[in-house]
Amino acid sequence: MRKSQVPTVRPISELIRSGCKAAYAKCGFGKLGGGLVEYAFKHTDPADDLFSPATRTLVNLLKSDKTYSEKSTALSQIDDPDVIVELFHMDVFSDPAITKAHLLKGDAINVLTTMLRKGKLDNNGDALWVLIDCDSYSSTGKTAISKTTDIPRLCSYGSDNAISYRLTYVANRLAELPDAANNQDALVLITLHTDNEGSRNAAFEKLSPDSLVRLAISTDQSKVAIAAIEKIGFDVEKLVAISKGYPGNWKDDIVKSIVNILVIHVAEITDNNALALIASNSYISEQYIAAIKAISSDVVLCELMETTRTRLHATLIEKLETMFSNGDVSNDMAKALLVIYSNDDKTKRQAFDSITRNPNVDPNALLKIAGAFGCDYSSAANTILCQMVYELDLDSYPDVLDFIALKGTDQSAREKAFCKICDHDALQSDDMVGHRVAFIMDNTEHGGVIRLGVEYLEAKFEISSLSYAGLETLACYTRNEAKGKQAVDALGDYLGRLREIAKSDSALPEVAEHAASKIFTLETCTESTLTDIYNASSSGQGVKRLVLAYLESISTQLEKEDNLFIVASKSQNAEHCRTAISALSGLDSSNDFVHELIAIEHPSQSIAHKSARKIHDSNCIIKVAKNTPHLQAALAVLDNLSITNSEVGPLLEDFIGFNHANSNVEPIMEKAHELKRRWNTYHHSLS
Repeated sequence: MRKSQVPTVRPISELIRSGCKAAYAKCGFGKLGGGLVEYAFKHTDPADDLFSPATRTLVNLLKSDKTYSEKSTALSQIDDPDVIVELFHMDVFSDPAITKAHLLKGDAINVLTTMLRKGKLDNNGDALWVLIDCDSYSSTGKTAISKTTDIPRLCSYGSDNAISYRLTYVANRLAELPDAANNQDALVLITLHTDNEGSRNAAFEKLSPDSLVRLAISTDQSKVAIAAIEKIGFDVEKLVAISKGYPGNWKDDIVKSIVNILVIHVAEITDNNALALIASNSYISEQYIAAIKAISSDVVLCELMETTRTRLHATLIEKLETMFSNGDVSNDMAKALLVIYSNDDKTKRQAFDSITRNPNVDPNALLKIAGAFGCDYSSAANTILCQMVYELDLDSYPDVLDFIALKGTDQSAREKAFCKICDHDALQSDDMVGHRVAFIMDNTEHGGVIRLGVEYLEAKFEISSLSYAGLETLACYTRNEAKGKQAVDALGDYLGRLREIAKSDSALPEVAEHAASKIFTLETCTESTLTDIYNASSSGQGVKRLVLAYLESISTQLEKEDNLFIVASKSQNAEHCRTAISALSGLDSSNDFVHELIAIEHPSQSIAHKSARKIHDSNCIIKVAKNTPHLQAALAVLDNLSITNSEVGPLLEDFIGFNHANSNVEPIMEKAHELKRRWNTYHHSLS
């Protein structure tokens, strides 16, 4: 208790513990905040004052217009740690009315630190915890932790703190306190975080079964979790809890350890979750089959069907069939699995009839059937879903609405489902508006759905922002050039989406070209981006012309083979072609088409000859032989023809009949005739 002349004044921590929370309620804060200061000054009952006169005086000084130096001096003269503690409980140093509050906070901590060094805080838990909360990673914080004896508070601090070195300090201090041996929270923290092996082992031995579960779920070390599991032994409830709660990277090892215990007692287990663990994780057929046959929940069987290995499916369906024949299957999704996977036509029909007769049928079950490839009842389920869109509120079934909009057999139902999707989409935050609509539009060719989507996106774009997906889709599908270009502009420097618009075959040419032009200005635009746009089969001719023109403008800077080839083969400008071909000849290319171009177009006979020797594609060889002005290149490339290739003969025949412009045609034709004779000889010998 403070050394105050006012006997009614009590430390704020004591008031809190005794239930004096009026100030909390008035402030509306989860902890004492700056607003509490004003409230307390005006409303606190003097008979049960929250603050001492010294604290009131100091707060007034800190909020005054005195200089920082004067305020700092006043703080340094405080010799009662409880006054400083109350300042932190009030959150005074977060008050914007106090200038240089962060510096004053440091001064207040220094005051407590000095007291700590002089041994004046050994029995003042509140003061120690101010230092721990503010500076636990420093030597001061570590010293404060080593002085505190408040086990519940240490446990709470350790549970809320994720920084390892702080947890080690806390765990080591708990290990030093004899009473911690009787506190399960403390024992868990010691086991998890102390760096003293003896303390860790001693704490582990005293853990209760429930604490062992907490330990196994809390640790990120598989060996600790496994040790806890082995100590728990055969306790189904606790083992299942660990399997569901363990968040670490060693999940498979943990589950394996649990299953190793459970399988020994599989005949005794009735808990469906435990049986499911065995079924999904045991690789011994006798074990997982026994577990599946013991499961009594159709819901658990459904979950297993969705999440486990395919080789379990036959056993799972057999179990569902048995349960269904006994009237023990009530879950629509379980019935849907029977419709899809059962080999018994009668069971399929009865399960489907049971689903459709249910007045509260789960639309997701019908969705499962409708989306199953090769299922006899898919079309019927699709038809029912389309009817549902008129009769039921499917807003809480977004996947069902998406399916109807994309794959519904009723065209009007598709549009109605899509309208519902648009209604829901309109309620999303700005960065998500248009996202779901865009997904549907990008995955359908239904004209009505696309028309409705464009109308929706255009309307939303006029009154608010769209998500990036919405902007891209609007640009790709709108027939309004101005809006398309505005959508492109709204994407800013989002290269990926601008690229998709430029490549789109559904976008207006003007919009696609606008997107391409924007891409050229971006720092993130690379040569690979330009190659991708130009070579995309969906890119329009206008976009290709723009890309080519841009590549020409930077032809001396190009390094990528694909782009040099585009300029060399497509440019109408002789200078650009020469620049690109010269650059290509300096690359170590393995592309026959590149070498074909060099062999035909490069002015240097030696370079043309070098490229010609690297060509192996028969059509490229013939093209070079027909068109290169260099005799040695033509002869060298013909040498690469394979007479064992059945396609070479007709190519040579066509070549020999070709009206060659090459002045050196005679030796070339002599070479061609020789190859043709060899080809004839080889293939006649085969027959």
